[in-house]
Amino acid sequence: MKRKIMFLVTGFVAVSFSLALAVKPSYGISDPYPLGIRSYFYQYVNGTVTKIKGGLVFLKTDVGPTRTFGIKQAMREGIENIHKGDRLQLEVEAGNQIIDINDVSDKAQNYFHFIGVSGEVVNFTPETKVVTLRLQDSRTIRLGLKDVAAAKMDRVKTRTPVELQIDEDNNLVKDLHFL
Repeated sequence: MKRKIMFLVTGFVAVSFSLALAVKPSYGISDPYPLGIRSYFYQYVNGTVTKIKGGLVFLKTDVGPTRTFGIKQAMREGIENIHKGDRLQLEVEAGNQIIDINDVSDKAQNYFHFIGVSGEVVNFTPETKVVTLRLQDSRTIRLGLKDVAAAKMDRVKTRTPVELQIDEDNNLVKDLHFL
């Protein structure tokens, strides 16, 4: 049994490493993941704002389809004034949910980084979208969650070890992964 588990783990690591080498970020930075931070498979979609109507932003992506999202969602991501012609980058998680929006026009800083924290879930309050996490040194911290992360956290049981990715723009948890 132990041998079978080691075989499966070794295979998973080899496949994951191969996939990690094959994935290239779309925003042109040579090393998008600072040392010590785990990388996960997100899709970065660049595009141009084609119109703003009824509280929605229409983003014509460089790869073809148009994505829409709310102006309020963009404001929560730190993008205050959106105009037709602006260049934006959407960070899309594996479930095709937008978890971050960045301004990649000439006026913006064109670098992004991730802040992550790992620990054990102590408590999650869905109404306020706040999670309490116990760190390795036994301290606890409370963090707010974005809608996508809150939806995922709703299925997580207490005492589950997780890694939370923090959005650098608003210090909210943008995604989570099981350890």
